[in-house]
Amino acid sequence: MLLKARLNRSVGFSLLEMLVVLLIVGLLTALVATRVTRPPTHKPEIIHFLELTRTSAINSGYSIDVWLTAEGFSTSDGQKLLLSEEQVIQVQYPEPNAYLDPSRLTKFYPDGTMTATEFSVSSSQSKLNVVLSPFSSTIKYATHSK
Repeated sequence: MLLKARLNRSVGFSLLEMLVVLLIVGLLTALVATRVTRPPTHKPEIIHFLELTRTSAINSGYSIDVWLTAEGFSTSDGQKLLLSEEQVIQVQYPEPNAYLDPSRLTKFYPDGTMTATEFSVSSSQSKLNVVLSPFSSTIKYATHSK
């Protein structure tokens, strides 16, 4: 009888052992899922510049203009982003009228919105397309290799 009780006890896994295994599998799955679904962390310098300018407008309570210059970008609050000589900027402007200044790329407002703009920055290796959307208050971009 004692031998029979030991045999029954040694066959299979206990509930505690099963729970530990399920916990380990769940943790490993969570680690893998976050690595696979994590967006890329590297953003182009231009996107950082635009996001910083938008944040500055929100924090300061004043509108900030972003201008195109011969060297790159500058803002009405004194920030500058210089581009390399090989980078070329192309802006898709709407129909020209008396209200639009062709050298102003966009304007960030204190409420987080901005004027609509689409532009691209091309270099010998890649092309960066940027869309500033006033409806969703987002800065979207896509990088294409040449």
